[in-house]
Amino acid sequence: MWLFSISCEKAKSNTLKNDQIMSLLIDVVKGFKGQPTDKVDAVTKQWRLEKCRDCPHLVFGLNCNLCGCFVSDKTNYKGEQCPDGRWGTEL
Repeated sequence: MWLFSISCEKAKSNTLKNDQIMSLLIDVVKGFKGQPTDKVDAVTKQWRLEKCRDCPHLVFGLNCNLCGCFVSDKTNYKGEQCPDGRWGTEL
């Protein structure tokens, strides 16, 4: 897995994985758009991912063919919902 190293004096030993970077970027974009960035707990995320894995609209185990999202990211946010109605928002 690719790793991204933060190069600043206070955080030289910190390393972020690509999925962590993507999550931070999504938070920034959602915040810029005025959308909530609250995340669900690990159990809820896992339940949502299982619903997505059983879906015929899942492409290559990564993307939703209906909305184009990366399901591993979309299932992480309370304000998101499945476009096929398999799981809803949790606010």
